[in-house]
Amino acid sequence: ANFSNDMTLLCTTPAVALTHEVLQENTIVDLSFNGGLDFGGIYGTFGYYLEPEIHSITPNKAPHTGGTVIKIYGSNFEDSAELACRFGQDLSNLPGKDVNIVKADYISQNEIRCTVPKASDEVLVSSKLEKNGLTRMTVFVTKNGEDFHAAVLDDMSSSGISKQSDFWYYPQIEVALVSPLV
Repeated sequence: ANFSNDMTLLCTTPAVALTHEVLQENTIVDLSFNGGLDFGGIYGTFGYYLEPEIHSITPNKAPHTGGTVIKIYGSNFEDSAELACRFGQDLSNLPGKDVNIVKADYISQNEIRCTVPKASDEVLVSSKLEKNGLTRMTVFVTKNGEDFHAAVLDDMSSSGISKQSDFWYYPQIEVALVSPLV
């Protein structure tokens, strides 16, 4: 455990085999300040959960202006107040911690829906994964508001077509001219 500040202690949870019993119970948090000789009482509880998995995203392209509702298919989704999606290349390089985090709507254990946020100029400029005017993003899902899990994104398939777990922003389409005018 490490002290983050005078009021916060950061602890790493031990790895456990996720059995049905472990997933159904909360684990008691107890603290010792003398190397494990004495414990001071119960300080709280936490629970383990199965990580959400993303298998596909539909549609997997949307304008960078945001507003498109996407369906995310996968497994281990749970209906919780903290269920959310995050859009970006990775978790470390997004400017503004919460800029690209949006609430997710729980549909089932295998489906959630998120409204794509407007891509910030910084995100679009910092992206180095452009192809044909498209900017590839990773979609992350969280069940607790803290731990984000991403789809396993491979490069383009051998046919050059993006896989369904990729997500792409495209520039806003503008009609400049219609011809002939009738």
